[in-house]
Amino acid sequence: MSLSLTLLSIFLLMLVMVELRSASGDDPNFIRASCHRTLYQALCFTSLSPYAATIQSSHRQMAHAALSVGVGKAQSSSAAMSNMMVGLSKDTSKRAAVGAVRDCMENMANSIDELQQAIAEDEHLPSNSRATDFGEKMSNIQTWVSAALTEDDTCMDGFRGIAMDVDLMAQMRISVLGVAHLTSNALALINALNETP
Repeated sequence: MSLSLTLLSIFLLMLVMVELRSASGDDPNFIRASCHRTLYQALCFTSLSPYAATIQSSHRQMAHAALSVGVGKAQSSSAAMSNMMVGLSKDTSKRAAVGAVRDCMENMANSIDELQQAIAEDEHLPSNSRATDFGEKMSNIQTWVSAALTEDDTCMDGFRGIAMDVDLMAQMRISVLGVAHLTSNALALINALNETP
């Protein structure tokens, strides 16, 4: 009898917890389901689930959060590249690597600017997809995010054929690909806004 009461109490407590989670809008299942639209689903979920309380069940808030996460990652990658430049620039035999990192830093700065422009435009995006200027603003956002993704790709292309320390190259690759993957996810979530109310 006491085992039955204990199990019933645990079951009721679990129901209350599920109801509280649903009432708060803090639903990681919405994020997980929405991330299926992206190429990097696990990264999408892990990068956006800390924002579940803000996202709730809003595709719009999720896309906005994805843009913000992308900007943050691009800024931290740019700062890491700046630190790498200090060490590289001391060695005159690594001029080609210094040039490639400098170019990549410029690409990252452009990517950050473009993502910030997308965020600014997103803040003025009408909530109703049937509004007269929705299509224009959505197109602007998609263009800015696509341009940021191109900057990330251009950055990586700049290292082809450059003699560079293997560990340093691996760090650069991981850093830039992290930005590119987050940007790709943001673009997929933005594109999904055209499909969702």
